[in-house]
Amino acid sequence: EMIPNWLKPGIEKWGETGMKLENGSYLSVETTSMNTGRGKSANLIIIDEMAFIPKNIMEQFWKSISATISSSKTAQIFVVSTANGTDNLFYELYRAATSVDPESTDAKWHAENVSWQDVPGRGKKWKEDTLATLNGDEEAFLQEYENKFVSIGTGSIDETYIEYLRHRVAKPIMELDNGHYSIFEMPDQTQVYAAGVDVSDGIGDAASVVE
Repeated sequence: EMIPNWLKPGIEKWGETGMKLENGSYLSVETTSMNTGRGKSANLIIIDEMAFIPKNIMEQFWKSISATISSSKTAQIFVVSTANGTDNLFYELYRAATSVDPESTDAKWHAENVSWQDVPGRGKKWKEDTLATLNGDEEAFLQEYENKFVSIGTGSIDETYIEYLRHRVAKPIMELDNGHYSIFEMPDQTQVYAAGVDVSDGIGDAASVVE
């Protein structure tokens, strides 16, 4: 709307859920469902507030979108979201993007982070006022304004430190059982080992762990 007329292409269709230009390009805005995008072609897909899409919808939706985007060698996906814990695909994609060297051939995603400090006019006073409206909830502030992935529930180790450890963890020297059993170093026969077991709740939110 704001560009000069000599730059504007002709418009064939203009509506609340999209537009089509006379050169054949189109923009479509759709709600998120299990079959959104299925059977369509697209050069660019933007998924907004991805971390808040329910898991039962996200699994099928991602399959649908992946099939759509794979039909083009130049197509791209942008995922945008406020952080919403660590139990979602958005967190997994962000973690994958930040744990690999951006210049590496293994880098399939590129991460950008915009925090409240990046917004002009926001300083210490703004943070204090915003914390007051959140009743002093530091975790809520970290998630909503500093893009920190706060785990559900209260853990014994600070989530920021856990994220620091994730970036420093060594790669296993061997993986068995489809990656569910990792060996980082062979046991020392002269040492005595003790194992701690977390049997989880059996509700599909966390796996049983032996350390």
